[in-house]
Amino acid sequence: MDFGRYTIDDFICDETFQQYVFHSDKDHFDFWNDWVERNPHKIYEVEEARKVLLELQVGKRTRLPEDHLLDINDKINRILDKKTNNLHTVKRNKNFGHLEEKKGKVRSIQKNIFGLNKVAAVAAFLVLAFTGIFYAIEVSRDAVTKEELVMIEKLVPRGQKLTLTLSDGSVVKLNSESKIQFPKTFSTNKREVFLEGEAYFEVARNESNPFVIHTGEIKTTVLGTSFNVRAYNHNKVQVAVSSGKVKVENTKTELESVFLSSNEMARCANDKIELSAFDSEKYFGWKDGVLVFKGANIDEVISALERWYDVSVHVVDKELITGKFEGTYSNKSLDVVMEGISYTSKFTYTIENKNLTIIGKH
Repeated sequence: MDFGRYTIDDFICDETFQQYVFHSDKDHFDFWNDWVERNPHKIYEVEEARKVLLELQVGKRTRLPEDHLLDINDKINRILDKKTNNLHTVKRNKNFGHLEEKKGKVRSIQKNIFGLNKVAAVAAFLVLAFTGIFYAIEVSRDAVTKEELVMIEKLVPRGQKLTLTLSDGSVVKLNSESKIQFPKTFSTNKREVFLEGEAYFEVARNESNPFVIHTGEIKTTVLGTSFNVRAYNHNKVQVAVSSGKVKVENTKTELESVFLSSNEMARCANDKIELSAFDSEKYFGWKDGVLVFKGANIDEVISALERWYDVSVHVVDKELITGKFEGTYSNKSLDVVMEGISYTSKFTYTIENKNLTIIGKH
């Protein structure tokens, strides 16, 4: 069989290719996975067929480990990007021709139906029905080129928080003094956002379209999960996972990417990625209005207070303020928080308008 001559509908109707997409047969999966790597010129047809079959969700699948899926998606999307860049050089006035090409592919599938047995014909008919809908969606999306994507930017000032719902249904909670950039509508093969600051993500699952967060040189990729990214300093990025699987990599270095599971964290600094456990209350509490200090030094306290309450903090005799600070405050005023952390610490304080003065004492 000359798979190199396969069209999109040929891939869709090939039972072994279906088993590859749905991971229902290990031998066929390994065969097609190897074939795709050796035939990058067919990646566009493979990806389009794969998306149609995933949309159909025909039959039950034996799920591969999520880190395996993330790697496969990453590999396919890297090659597909090159194809897409070439395709998007076509001007919008040729979209009608593109539509006719898509319709031609659907007509091609129709022809294939009559050469199949009854069982296969029924399956092909289902594919055809969903393919028509799928291609209609694809055509409308293809009309929006990369250059024409409408980008949205949201900036959250100090003292505030913001919850967003993206076009794919993913929910993002932005912490104070954070900025996020994202397209009004995600493209067909990529969900990308750019973050400065801190955000908690609840990503809508889509195995054929990974969700990517860029924070400087750190790239975080997921299929669908919940996790927190802290990147107020792009040289010190922290990714903490609440549920699911997350892939973290440094795009500047050639270090291997790491995979995080629930209750694991990646600390990215100095071109290194280190894994560790973490305190969920400390890293997730902010999204629920809970300010948490656990072993925090005075500098960490100052940074949190300025961001949380939109105040300017001035410290007098800072060298006298030593030790670590503890405390959990759920939707409390600044005065209540200061009263709590100063109770056992060597400092006094005053609050005047938006100015907080902390005074160390012997």
